[in-house]
Amino acid sequence: MNATITIHMYARASRVNKTGELPIYVRLTINGERTEFTTKKYVDPKNGTKKR
Repeated sequence: MNATITIHMYARASRVNKTGELPIYVRLTINGERTEFTTKKYVDPKNGTKKR
């Protein structure tokens, strides 16, 4: 059985938090069925470094 799997990670600009950071989201597609979820990690849009 073959499966096509695609993982796409991105910072979602439409969900800026109080400190101006962007959440990192994951889009997982398996055989054409897509789901998205947050990693609960944030990045600073000015320099792209990960914030904890």
